[in-house]
Order: sequence, then structure tokens, then C-alpha cells
Amino acid sequence: MISELFADELPAIPPRQPWDMLVGEDGWSYSLFLKYLQLPPGQRSVARVAQMVGRTKRNAEYFSSRHRWVQRARLFDEHILSKELKENA
Repeated sequence: MISELFADELPAIPPRQPWDMLVGEDGWSYSLFLKYLQLPPGQRSVARVAQMVGRTKRNAEYFSSRHRWVQRARLFDEHILSKELKENA
């Protein structure tokens, strides 16, 4: 197979993470998710994101549900905590 012949020459592609842009998620919805993700974990809310961008809560809830903001943010937080624990070990 050709990919095996050039495997040593191909750059490594990092694995995609749940907090990366999803297939089917457009730039606008991803930008809303990033605003959600940047809020402190205990202060994250879809309503707050809606207020930040001047949209209705219902509009933000649609994107949050469709693109699983809560689950993705939780995985991001766990990833950051794991990295911090390893660095401090």
C-alpha cells in the first residue's frame, strides 16, 4: 500500500479531540461552543452564551444540544485536570 511506503515521511496527524470542531458543525456554532468552553466550569451556561452574542436562549440551546456542549466541555475539563496533575506529580 502506498501509505505504508511513505509512512516515515508523512507528518503525524494528532488525534481529534471532542472539543475540536465536529464534522457537520459550522464555524458559527463552533464559535458559540468556544465561548461556552472559555467560561469557568462552575459558571458555564447556555443562557450566558446567548446573552454574550445577543441571541435567544432557545437559539443557543439548539446548538448546545445538537453539538453536545456539556459533554464536550466536561471532557475538556477532565483533560486539563489530567494534564495539570501529571505536571505537578
